[in-house]
Amino acid sequence: MSAPRRSGPTEYRDGRVSLQVLSHSKTSTSRDCPAKFGYRYVDGLRPKTEKDPTRIRGRGMHAGLEAGFVSWIWCRMLGLALGLEPGDAVVAIVDAARIGVRRAHRAALAELEAARQSGAAIEVIDDVRERLEEAYEADAWAVGHFFEVVGARDYERKIPVLVEHAFDVPIVDVSGRRGHLRWIGYFDCVMYDARTRTLELWEQKTVGTNAGSDEHRRRIEGDPQTTSYIYALRRELAAGGLDAAIAAVSGFVDLSATPDVQRIRAIPVGTVVVNVIRRKKPSEPKTLADGTISTDRRIDTLPELYAAALEGQREPHGLTKAEGDCQEAQAAFSAEQDPKAAEKLGKKLERAKQAVQKKRAAFQATRAKQADLLERLRQRGDTFLAEVEQFVTDHECERWRSEMWVEAERMRRIEKRPAERTRNLGYCTAPGRGCTYRTLCYSGGDESVRMQEFTTPAEREAHELEREEDRAAEREEQAGPEPYSAPAWG
Repeated sequence: MSAPRRSGPTEYRDGRVSLQVLSHSKTSTSRDCPAKFGYRYVDGLRPKTEKDPTRIRGRGMHAGLEAGFVSWIWCRMLGLALGLEPGDAVVAIVDAARIGVRRAHRAALAELEAARQSGAAIEVIDDVRERLEEAYEADAWAVGHFFEVVGARDYERKIPVLVEHAFDVPIVDVSGRRGHLRWIGYFDCVMYDARTRTLELWEQKTVGTNAGSDEHRRRIEGDPQTTSYIYALRRELAAGGLDAAIAAVSGFVDLSATPDVQRIRAIPVGTVVVNVIRRKKPSEPKTLADGTISTDRRIDTLPELYAAALEGQREPHGLTKAEGDCQEAQAAFSAEQDPKAAEKLGKKLERAKQAVQKKRAAFQATRAKQADLLERLRQRGDTFLAEVEQFVTDHECERWRSEMWVEAERMRRIEKRPAERTRNLGYCTAPGRGCTYRTLCYSGGDESVRMQEFTTPAEREAHELEREEDRAAEREEQAGPEPYSAPAWG
């Protein structure tokens, strides 16, 4: 069957049927603000600042996760033949993930260099480059930490079946028949668990604060995206879209499994594992001037890093010096024969011993504070990686399916009737970076604002054609003139 033909902002023509295509971002936008939905998905407007070099962030985290999961598959598939130990496999997966981050980082730097050559301000380029370097360090550490933790826990009993898999499934009507609605998106990763013989949907979310906070957990548990993706996974599985992928890898974790189609399509699906990954490197424990490790409770680090720093800690410099002075005083006192001089040296020795006792007591107090801080860090746990696991029931999927038919009808009204494109003032004033279309919306859709700040689909297409012509001309110029060839005479 040929690919569906586009015939509107959210509609496609597939034969004689008009398909309405929905996605998580599209439905979220329509719920947030009908006016924003109209600007973005009906008019197709995109801000010109999307090509601004200050918005270059790179795809380090995303690329690293994808590379790590793909390496996981290869390690499991080749591990049996090569005799690869699980610990060595996890090291290889971590290395592959960090290489993925580095490649994405280089691509972002290349994009930044292209922006510089096109005339972007040097000071802007330098600022973005510095931020990219910081992001690279954080992303490389974060993906490595993620695969170290989940690899040690799950490598031997789980294997990725799908990585970055695009799906396009029907949203059936109340009677279970295929209608005109389609649901599209991407699965981050689908895991096969040999212990439970089930499929798990793995989604990775990045945050900037404590990954294990209750706020992040509440948002994840109330996010309809996980329900919608379980619905899509079940539809794909039932339709046979995963037969080949599951048959190819399931035997490497479940040696009793056979690539039987009926068995594959009956695999239970419902568990969602959301891995919350913090995009920040933990702070290194600070060594104070006296050589001891800081006991500042504001430190943002992992308990194992703090414990490792304590293991390498030596006695404070002041205590070492006091003990040396005491030993010298003891030697001088023992060697002195004159009673009067010995009396003076005895007093000096006593003062030296008191200084040692004082320094040692202070060090013991510091050690007690360090032990208390280490225990606090252990109780707090890993704030850089958290797992939220939930099970999506049939009832939740049915509720989501029913709601999507209502949402689809509302989106069609927004597309057909401009009066339905109302503002959500609560969304306009919500904390955060603000709505992309704020100036255009507040101007009442003024065309001069539109031309200054946004592009239409037609303008982007024309610009892309122009760029392609420029690239073709550049390739032709680099190739130089065609080599001379003598005419062929008959």
